[in-house]
Amino acid sequence: MANEFETRMQQLIQAGQWDEFVHDCEAYELEMFSKNPSFSDTNVWFYLGFLFGYLITDDVNNARFLYKRMKDAVKTDVEIQATWAIAKCIWNHKLPEAHAMAVAHSWQPQSKVFVGALQDALQQRTLKLYSTAYSNIAIADLAQALGCDDAQAVSMAQSKGLVQGVDGGYVIWKDTKAEHKTLASSDITGLETLKKLAQHTLFIEK
Repeated sequence: MANEFETRMQQLIQAGQWDEFVHDCEAYELEMFSKNPSFSDTNVWFYLGFLFGYLITDDVNNARFLYKRMKDAVKTDVEIQATWAIAKCIWNHKLPEAHAMAVAHSWQPQSKVFVGALQDALQQRTLKLYSTAYSNIAIADLAQALGCDDAQAVSMAQSKGLVQGVDGGYVIWKDTKAEHKTLASSDITGLETLKKLAQHTLFIEK
């Protein structure tokens, strides 16, 4: 079973199917707990991937609960600690710090795929947010939020078709108000849910 699960996980990782990856991790954890309550005592690699999966899919709240139920022996792993430090930065909207930590840590070779996927996911979400919320942004500020240099930040935004132009050190976003209006009207339930969630402050461990 373990070998089949690991093979399945590798396939999902290579395909970038992170939602399925998380779903399978959730199901596998429940199944293993029912068979062996001590499953979580030493399965560091499983929990590292699981934690990254939640962060990659922008589910920091479930990442928080996952970390809280990890056994102390797992939490003491240096890569779990490094990943949790990144999670706290994401939770607190400190994206430059999150990128800096991801780059600074000496990850094991098999962990680097998670790190790369997380950085890419953070960058895509940041670009989507900034291009929606602002008409323009200083290139230096965008680069800092994306965790890259100025030239890379501009190139990344242009590659997504989000840029109308670059002028005086600023990226000018394309005007997509019509698209955003359609999205907002078709996703009103989700927006109301976000408003409700914003009214609550959840504790996160230090």
